Amino acid sequence: MMQFWWNDTNTPSSLKQVYNAIYRDGKYQDQWFYWEGKPLVMCPSSGLNHKDILEEEIYQFFTWRAGQPSYFEGDMSDDYWGWLHINPQALYKNADGTVEMTTVGVCMNADWKKMQLSAQNGDHNMGRSYTRNADFNYTYEYRGQTVTVDKNIENVSFYGLNFQEQWDYAISVDPEIIFVTGWNEWIMGRYDEWCGVKNAFPDQFNDENSRDCEPSKGALKDYYYYQLVANIRRFKGVSPVNVQTVAKTIDIAGGSEQWNDAGIVTYNHYTKNTYARDIKTWGVKYTGDPVRNDFKTAKVSFDDDNIYFYVETVDPITPSTDANWMMLLLDTGAATADSTDWEEFEYIINRTSPGGTMTVEKSLGGWNWEQTGEAAYKVSGNILQLSVPRAALGLDNTAEPLCFGFKWCDNNLTDGDIMTLYTEGDAAPGARFTFAFTSDAKAGVPVDDENGGNSSQKNKT
Repeated sequence: MMQFWWNDTNTPSSLKQVYNAIYRDGKYQDQWFYWEGKPLVMCPSSGLNHKDILEEEIYQFFTWRAGQPSYFEGDMSDDYWGWLHINPQALYKNADGTVEMTTVGVCMNADWKKMQLSAQNGDHNMGRSYTRNADFNYTYEYRGQTVTVDKNIENVSFYGLNFQEQWDYAISVDPEIIFVTGWNEWIMGRYDEWCGVKNAFPDQFNDENSRDCEPSKGALKDYYYYQLVANIRRFKGVSPVNVQTVAKTIDIAGGSEQWNDAGIVTYNHYTKNTYARDIKTWGVKYTGDPVRNDFKTAKVSFDDDNIYFYVETVDPITPSTDANWMMLLLDTGAATADSTDWEEFEYIINRTSPGGTMTVEKSLGGWNWEQTGEAAYKVSGNILQLSVPRAALGLDNTAEPLCFGFKWCDNNLTDGDIMTLYTEGDAAPGARFTFAFTSDAKAGVPVDDENGGNSSQKNKT
């Protein structure tokens, strides 16, 4: 997907450069966004000369949508798409009147009083906490409590009121595509004057007046990333959790073939996604070789006495004397206002480098832990197998189905900082996500897999 400005004079020359450099030779094809069977280009085609052989070739190669730059125009059709709009957002429709596309924005560089473009540091900017409906609010569940978010909440910029108001409207009109602005607009341009604002910052200014979802080291952390994730799940749907159908005793000194039972769920993790860093930026140099053990696959089994874990890495696992080595986090129950946990994980295994066994610890609240047991482990090449007593995790009630969340981490979580999952080492799954384990099986008694498998997703983008 390529976006060009709507100036027909410059469009043909810009398209020719990109087409000849990338598209004609099929470079980076796995990154192309296809719509209606062709790569999408977001610009007008009206400036092309169909008698010119190359321009006609370009015209036939792409699906075209002309860009609508206004934040204030009403609904449009005739193959236009927008990228940012005030609420309620403009709808871009198909010939049959159904909604093909609409937009969702974190905030707008627009003046809510004059209803016109403005710099992000303007007097009346539509920031992250701005809403068209002055009484707009939303709720979510946290630690068993219902939290209401409105303009009076502390640290209001953390909660994305504008973002949520736009998401709610976009989902309500059921489009085929939602275009989100934006992900990582990090350039902070500064101008003497722009749209009537002196000393202007048109696109980015501060936490409130900026439009990034990407996690950062600043006060906003990864809050907007997970708000984005939650709303994408509302829009596109999610698959049900795969249910494990066998309970099986594992000999952790044995081979990996004992994990090949079809009833054992396999949790796959993307690999080779983190690279060594050694680059100069504006005033800062980032260095680091974060990946030590690159997680690939995880599995779980259990019997009446123990829970068994299997984790496989791309390369042979490094020595256990390494700091922050092969840690396992477990979420064993729903967090409440009174529960003690760290980032909603009740237990950690191997927080400190192990000796002959790994230490099992329970959170006393935050990054404070007490030992509840020990776990046997075995490393063979790129595979680690682990046996954890159920009693050490408070999961020794064998009459109930076994359900918990788990997460493997390596070379991160320094001083209990969860944000290091983005910048150091590897985690499976990434960032704050967890693998969900649930089983209908009891020890040694397989059951039918009535709830397993994947459902088809809604055809949304």
